[in-house]
Formats: sequence, structure tokens, C-alpha cells
Amino acid sequence: MVIEHPPAVCCAFFLRVPVEEVPGRYRYIRLHVESWREDGYLETPHPPAVGDRIALTDQLAGIDGVFVVLRREWFHTAYESPMWPAGTGAPKRGPLLEIVVEAATSELLADELNWADEAEDHTQV
Repeated sequence: MVIEHPPAVCCAFFLRVPVEEVPGRYRYIRLHVESWREDGYLETPHPPAVGDRIALTDQLAGIDGVFVVLRREWFHTAYESPMWPAGTGAPKRGPLLEIVVEAATSELLADELNWADEAEDHTQV
């Protein structure tokens, strides 16, 4: 029996934006990531984990930047469904992973010591 590998994970991204009028509440904007299927999903065998930083572009909404992954939720295809017909070893398409992100508030190399500052003695307070 040949074991078929499932396709890549289909990642859907939702940008969490605070609502200024209601502290502690958010709006979620679905980001449309360009892909060969033109469906807004990023297909990858290596989806980002919670805490990861990822650069995303939604050309339709004009949103572009680096984001931090806050939450993830998986949806797997059921056997004998249209996406995973009976008698086949793997689904036609990988599982769906919905990912909530927010804009990164710092650079990847935050608080890096400037090369010019290294010559100074930083042990004195």
C-alpha cells in the first residue's frame, strides 16, 4: 500500500485590531494573501507557530507589514467528505489553519547594541 502525503496546510490569517471606543475589544480583518489558487490562503508545510513573526501582504486591502502570531485553530478534513473521498489515502487539500495575528510592535533585533556603543564601557551605572 502506498501512503500518500497530505497536501500543505492552508493558512488563513486574521488581523486583530483594537477598537479604540471599546477598550479590550477587537475587530478581526481577514487578510487575503496572494497564492497560485487566488483564494487568499497561504499553503505551506511549515505554518507559523504562536509567537512567530511573519511578513504578510494583502494587496486588496493595502495591508503590509510584519505580524506576530497570537492564536491558531486547526480544522481537519473528514474522511468520506468531498475533500477526502472514500478509498483515497489522503485529502485533496491540506487542513485549514486559522491564524490570528497582530502588528509587531518591535523590530526582530530589538534593543540591539549599536556597534559604535560597544567601545564604551557599559559596566558603569
